[in-house]
Amino acid sequence: MTEQRSCLEYLSAEIFYLIFTYLAPHDLLRAFKKLNKRFTTILIQQPLCLPCNRHMNLKLYLRYLTKIIPKYASQFVYLHLSERRAPHALNLFISEVPLDKSTWPKLQAVTIEDVPCHLAFADLGIEPPSSIPLQQAVVPELRCVSIKLYVGVTWVLNFFEDLQRHSQLERLTISGDIKSGGKDSLPRVVVLRQWLALTKLNTFTFQIKLGMYHVLNGEQCSDDLYVEYCQATGIQSTANYEQMEIYELDYVKDELIQQLEAVSCWHRLRKINLEEDFPDDNGVVGENIAHLFHIAKRSPYFRELYIESDLDFGRALSSNVELGILLSSQIEILYFKTKDADCSLKDLVRIVDKLFSHSPSTPRLKQLTLNIDGHPDSWLSTRHLIRWLGKIFKRFSKLIHFTLYCQHEKFLQDSSNNLSHLAPEWYIMSSLSRPRWISSLNYRHKPHSLDIWS
Repeated sequence: MTEQRSCLEYLSAEIFYLIFTYLAPHDLLRAFKKLNKRFTTILIQQPLCLPCNRHMNLKLYLRYLTKIIPKYASQFVYLHLSERRAPHALNLFISEVPLDKSTWPKLQAVTIEDVPCHLAFADLGIEPPSSIPLQQAVVPELRCVSIKLYVGVTWVLNFFEDLQRHSQLERLTISGDIKSGGKDSLPRVVVLRQWLALTKLNTFTFQIKLGMYHVLNGEQCSDDLYVEYCQATGIQSTANYEQMEIYELDYVKDELIQQLEAVSCWHRLRKINLEEDFPDDNGVVGENIAHLFHIAKRSPYFRELYIESDLDFGRALSSNVELGILLSSQIEILYFKTKDADCSLKDLVRIVDKLFSHSPSTPRLKQLTLNIDGHPDSWLSTRHLIRWLGKIFKRFSKLIHFTLYCQHEKFLQDSSNNLSHLAPEWYIMSSLSRPRWISSLNYRHKPHSLDIWS
């Protein structure tokens, strides 16, 4: 039997094209750019994608801007830009990379995220990355755009207007968080309709999903604009929401709240983010709890609850019997973060335990995260962990994953009394009193966090 030896270069060009799609352009060029003439020819025809620079160090990103993209721009079919790790990345991209009609003949899709995240919550008049509209001749193959932003939406419509007039875009998705009432935060409905009508494509898809935050002493939320969008889409369209945020509602008019409460069934709602509300004139908190209960009992697929509050709001929440019974039968994922509370693990466990104790049936909770703001010196010890972690797993027999997170991360990294030191002690000492239970657990720790799986 004779053996036939194969060589990498014997593979067809089509197979190399497929293999190269799994490599980032900088790795691909570094490995094959000057290997031989055949690979040089293959590389010239290889479609390239700019990977998400969210996980890219700034030095590598600058290399893309100054060396890779200018030389190989005609081969790029996809760009993913983010300012998470590279402040001013989009402005830098626009200033460094040419935007003429011969540069991007194959570009098909662009994703822009976290722009400009470094000014997201400043009470400033934030200017868009570029006020010059993008011309269709520059990106003749661009079809899909996804933008995650922290500025107003109006500039996006202006920037892509020429592509819309040429019926080139097939999909435009806008998401992110914008300042309520900020300059050009949302276009009027009539303006948006005019922009959408520019295209002749019947298959054009437009999606906008935005969160709006209020800046203290800033412009108030435009209720008439909200009503305008509700009338355009129909109030029942809100029943399609998959996620909802319940926060301080003093800035929202009563009639708008009544419209939301008029929805009979939130048939797709799965996740609710709940924040504490301000005390009323009598110092009582918990108005948002009533809204949570009203919505939760009309949401058959509600499974995830994310809470951020102080202890007073948490105690008011845990005292609501009807809500506790309802959540016990619904919630599979609970995330509870304390703020301005100087809270210990004991404080938060007591709140969560009481909330779910109202139901006679076993809670269906599978994943629990407790994010604690109290200083570790005031509560963190092996004995404290043994008692209160034990109470958690006793209450939630179906729990699969538990996470304890301490907000004083820097302090714990420099301290010997941290979770990396105490977690093994907790495990060993717990195994003495409850060996069968502890043997079914796996855990992982960092100085400021502890994850436990059952």
